Amino acid sequence: MHRRDLSDLGAHWLADGHPDPDRVWEEWNDEHGVALLPAGVRWDAVSMPQGRMQAVVEDMGPLAVDRCPILADLGSARAYVFVQPGTAAWTGAFAEDSVNVISEGSWLVASRPLGRQSRAGTWLVAPSATLRLASPEDLLASLRRTAGNEALPEAAACGMPCPDPAHHHACARSSFHCGIHRDTKRQGAETCSWTRRETLG
Repeated sequence: MHRRDLSDLGAHWLADGHPDPDRVWEEWNDEHGVALLPAGVRWDAVSMPQGRMQAVVEDMGPLAVDRCPILADLGSARAYVFVQPGTAAWTGAFAEDSVNVISEGSWLVASRPLGRQSRAGTWLVAPSATLRLASPEDLLASLRRTAGNEALPEAAACGMPCPDPAHHHACARSSFHCGIHRDTKRQGAETCSWTRRETLG
C-alpha cells in the first residue's frame, strides 16, 4: 500500500477515477510527483491556451469557476477546465483549433493537489472536498464570446511573498492562478501555501 494523504480529498477523488488507484498514489509519491489520470470517468476537460482561459474566467466571472478544478501545463502554457464526464464533446462543433476536448480515451499528467507541483501538471484551482465541475453550456457560451481574443503569452510567476518571515521566497505559480499561493520549490520537507486569491490578477 502506497502512502496516502487522508487530508487531500481532491487527490482521493482523482485517484478513485483510475482503474488502479494505488498506481496513482505510487506515481505521486515517486521522484517526479506526477500521475497519469484518465479522462471520461470522473471528469472531461476542455483544453485551451492559458491566456484564453484567463479571458474566459474574466468573462464568466470568478464565481462561475469557483472550486472548479483547472489544471495547467506551464511548459506549453495550456489550461484544462474540468467539466462533467461525457459533456465536453460539444466543443467538436466549436470551430477553433486552439480549443479541444480531453475525454474518454485521453489522459492528463497531474500533480497531487496538495503536493509538490510540477510544471507539467500544476493546479491553478485544485480539486477539494467542495469541488464542482464547470457548466459546459456556460463554458461554450463564454468561448464563443471570447473567440476574437488573442491568447496571452505565459506570464511571469505570481511573485506574492510568503507570509512566513523566516522564508525568503515567493509564490512561483503562474500569474493566471486563482487558487492558493504556493511555492514550487521545496522548503525543507514542506511546500508552503498561503492566502487564496479571490480573482485572477
